[in-house]
Amino acid sequence: MPCHNSSYFLRQAIDSILNQIFEDFEFILIDDGSSDSTYSIISEYSDSRIRLLSNKYQKGNFVCRNIGMLKAIGKYVCVMDSDDISLPHRLQVQYEFMEKNKHIALIGSNVEKINSEGKSLAFTENMTSYSLLKVCLLKDSVCVHPSTFFRSNIIFSHGFIYNKNMKYAADYDFLVRCSQRFPIKNLSQVLLKYRLHSNQISIAKRKEQQAYADHVRLKQLTNFNVKLTQNERRQYLSLITNKGINPVEQPNYIKLLNKLLDANYASRYYCHSKLYLLFEALLANSYKL
Repeated sequence: MPCHNSSYFLRQAIDSILNQIFEDFEFILIDDGSSDSTYSIISEYSDSRIRLLSNKYQKGNFVCRNIGMLKAIGKYVCVMDSDDISLPHRLQVQYEFMEKNKHIALIGSNVEKINSEGKSLAFTENMTSYSLLKVCLLKDSVCVHPSTFFRSNIIFSHGFIYNKNMKYAADYDFLVRCSQRFPIKNLSQVLLKYRLHSNQISIAKRKEQQAYADHVRLKQLTNFNVKLTQNERRQYLSLITNKGINPVEQPNYIKLLNKLLDANYASRYYCHSKLYLLFEALLANSYKL
């Protein structure tokens, strides 16, 4: 769990892990060059499961995650953020599921969204099937990142770490790369309280995050094994991010999507019926804008 100037919510996050029903784990916390009381708060805990690492200067969220993952000795890696709260049964549920489903490499869960005071805002209803997740990753990340739980052998046997060059969308990029090699899934249970506040990356760095996410979206076009022009790539990005389309260009957008559907029909990389439904929804939404 990376921690940078995390003192305000930190104790709740730490306590939520230490109070898990499932008790056999190591808890790696990385103080990422904090200038507040983050380090001293972590140091107050005497639990032997805690491994505290410290950076003299800030290296960044995903660099810290890579450091922690590469030092982990467990069979699984559980992602956690320093402003969220894991429900007491989270580790037990995710561990038992992975033990029973050896073919699944990574899972997420539904979450309860809360505000900075901990008040409940909403519950997510994330899709669960791998074939649908794989298709919908074309549009956006399909797992709430701090709810994810995955096998450590995808790191050590297959070299899966976060791409620090993706910066604010490295979690999205990680999920896409994982889904291209292994089945992934969301559990229907709510296992995490996901805190929304003004300092989190998805809000504070929203514009930059979207730019990096667009790069991940365009990179997935290689899965269709078809050559697109720069204009077609621009059109695709407009559709996939719901930016709307010029009505005059509607026939070109339809032609583009049919081109991708034909390519996928030949390769069957994506579930064809689910891909068709996604493209149909993108067109319908674009007409309304």
